[in-house]
Amino acid sequence: MFDPNLEVPDLRLCKKLKELGYPQDGGGWYWNIWGDSNGKPFLMFIEDFENFSFVYEAPKAKKEDYFIKAPTCRELWKYIEPYRTIIYISIDPDRLANDLIWLVKNEYVKFEEGRQR
Repeated sequence: MFDPNLEVPDLRLCKKLKELGYPQDGGGWYWNIWGDSNGKPFLMFIEDFENFSFVYEAPKAKKEDYFIKAPTCRELWKYIEPYRTIIYISIDPDRLANDLIWLVKNEYVKFEEGRQR
């Protein structure tokens, strides 16, 4: 069975990617940072984020404040592949996220405003 926790970076790395400008739109996996009934963040698949119905009992809540894009290994790889100088023996989403963060911080990669490619 598919386990998204093995395919997307942890919440801490996704927050860092968001801070660096990683696109927060489109369909895919998102961390719901509002949390479950115990307040624990969890992953959820949202097919169409722009048209996703967001219903929480928080005043003036915006979905952008409660969801953080959780890119898959494949989505991360699109940015990393042109700069790959090492061979990955195994694919680990946290490692890919850390590599992408390094590439962004060192100005090899810039995220486009708006939709992801």
